[in-house]
Amino acid sequence: MPRLSLAVALLILALASDHAAARTPSVGWRGDGTGSFSVPPHPGTLATLWTTPLRAAGNASPVVIGRRVFVTEEPTTLTCLDADTGKVSWRARNEYLDTLPPDEAAAVKVRLEEAERTEVELAAARKRIVALRRKLRRHVDAPEIAREMEELEAKSNAWKRSLDAVAAWRTADPIEIIGYGSSTPVVAEGRVYALFAQGVVSAFDLAGRRVWSRWLGPRSDDMVGYHRGHAASPVLAAGLLVVPFGALRGLDPATGEVRWSGETWQDFGTPAVVEVAGADYLVSPGGKLIRASDGAVVAEGLGKVQYSGAVVDGSTVYFFGQGSRDQGVRYLAAAAVRLHPGGGAGEVRVERLWDKQLPTTYDQYVNPLVDGGLIYGVNSRGRLRILSAETGELVHKTDLPLDKGEVFPSPARAGSEIWVGGPGGTLLALSRGPTPEITRRIELGTTFRASPFFVGARVVVRTLDAVVMLQAR
Repeated sequence: MPRLSLAVALLILALASDHAAARTPSVGWRGDGTGSFSVPPHPGTLATLWTTPLRAAGNASPVVIGRRVFVTEEPTTLTCLDADTGKVSWRARNEYLDTLPPDEAAAVKVRLEEAERTEVELAAARKRIVALRRKLRRHVDAPEIAREMEELEAKSNAWKRSLDAVAAWRTADPIEIIGYGSSTPVVAEGRVYALFAQGVVSAFDLAGRRVWSRWLGPRSDDMVGYHRGHAASPVLAAGLLVVPFGALRGLDPATGEVRWSGETWQDFGTPAVVEVAGADYLVSPGGKLIRASDGAVVAEGLGKVQYSGAVVDGSTVYFFGQGSRDQGVRYLAAAAVRLHPGGGAGEVRVERLWDKQLPTTYDQYVNPLVDGGLIYGVNSRGRLRILSAETGELVHKTDLPLDKGEVFPSPARAGSEIWVGGPGGTLLALSRGPTPEITRRIELGTTFRASPFFVGARVVVRTLDAVVMLQAR
């Protein structure tokens, strides 16, 4: 079954059809997951249609459906804006309390309020203990000071235990750079699904009414490539909402009930969806091929990257991203495999096309873009590398004129151009092909880490403090 274009997916979503299909048309991370947007060329200038400041930062990419723009705000808010005016239509929080029945939520709320007071007492006690220790160093024979410190330490330990008992229910201290709201929402059949890094996944209708919320358990701080945080986004496959958090799970989109729970998920990259013989499969950043209907692993060793994920072009899966460090040496890992129906029902045959390693000085965080027989990747300092999709050979590299800082937005194709975002608020458009040239440069004036979204004659950018809508004129 050919991949639906983004325009067709948008039309189907706008009609909000209740017709069930094996592959539910959805729009989310990088549009359809590939970063290729089926929009007309933007021959004129792009001017700012509106800019809407937001209450908090956010790394999740914007998603546009009709007249609605969906973004996240730290730590756990899903926000909907009007695509024509930029006005905020609604906001919805996604905390542990929102996953509970009203009576349970009331009881837990009391305990969380007690925890907030306990934190204040614990902080004061720890400050006092430090002061008492200084006094004891000056007055060794001071039993009253030692007794007070011993009592405070006992109370502190008890307070710490009480906080630990409710820690999983609370949104903890901010996670630097990555945050809690870096997963991009996904929209399908009149529902928007959002995942946050304290383990809450929710479904809302497009008017902002909560359909369900579920807590998946505390996050893992044992991630591949970094010690904490979460960025992988939910996807729709085999009629299920696939959620990569702690473990890979398939949820019923209507109810949030877990239909299957599979592989441990420790990757920042989003699972790629690929269809083989009419069935949906998922590809993990670590190179496992997973059947989307039940979570079973059917093949391994397709490729391996960290920080990002694979990208699918038809029946071919490409990897191009940061490899695991070998004795502290950085390198980029690139690989391609083609998937074929196997001999038996549900079996898949993996044809390995090529496997490469490229030296690099800096890490690469972006998902690759496959376009016109080429694979585009940009490292954290703005070095563009283009590989041949047929052979994996490097065909071009250049340092893009971006401000100093780390590059997080993934490249995209929209119209006749390749788009790359960089630190400092720079958005570059490049000509397609093996030796691209800069065709336009847009300065937004503020940093963004989210990948832009393209629809019609518009470009939507989620900066750290606002949403910006650009329109061709």
